[in-house]
Amino acid sequence: MIGFYEQFTLNGMMGHIYNLIYIIGFLIKNMIWLRIVMIFGALFEIIFFLLVGSEDLIIVIFYCTIWILVNVIQLYILIKDRLSLHFNENELLIYNLSFYSLSKVNFRKLLNISKLVNYKENTVVIEEGIESNQLIFISKGVAVVDMNGQTTAFISAGNFIGEMSFISHELTSAKVTTLTPVELLVWDRDGLAHLFTKHPEIEEGLKTVFNHDLVKKLSKMKVKKLDLNQEFS
Repeated sequence: MIGFYEQFTLNGMMGHIYNLIYIIGFLIKNMIWLRIVMIFGALFEIIFFLLVGSEDLIIVIFYCTIWILVNVIQLYILIKDRLSLHFNENELLIYNLSFYSLSKVNFRKLLNISKLVNYKENTVVIEEGIESNQLIFISKGVAVVDMNGQTTAFISAGNFIGEMSFISHELTSAKVTTLTPVELLVWDRDGLAHLFTKHPEIEEGLKTVFNHDLVKKLSKMKVKKLDLNQEFS
């Protein structure tokens, strides 16, 4: 029974608190709050070992201090990145339209390695049957997709074009031509590969973006099919 009541002394409570803080920290996905919680966890751990007077006190304080410094530095970098974020109106529109599954910090990193390209109407953007080493996103305008000489789809702003061929490394299955003047965001394969190596979370986030893009395209195809059925019924 003495051991049970010792859990509710100041020493015992401090031990529970710092361990609970660490547990809570590992459940947090937001990196800024994760760093803050980990700093407090280390501070409470130091207080606990100061109270109990452990023989390993110097070692605990040393490594907890390093842990705190690492998290403070990372916290500073994260906050600095957040404060330095600047998006123009068009970039914010693109983010809210299609890239919202990425953090704004990672979206900025993705934008930084992209090229902004403008095409006039009736310009071929992607030829059929070629290897595509570029990921292309329509930020403004409309493009038409032709397969075997027949128009199969119209793609508007907020959608990728040729992304399946880019992802699978297979030859493109259709030709894409601008129907109106368009503005494109273009990423080359090597640039993305380098970015993914440094920030694998961006690659995972981009997979979610691709899934959302595919759902949008399938929804449009269903609406088009429904309209055709109603027209001929």
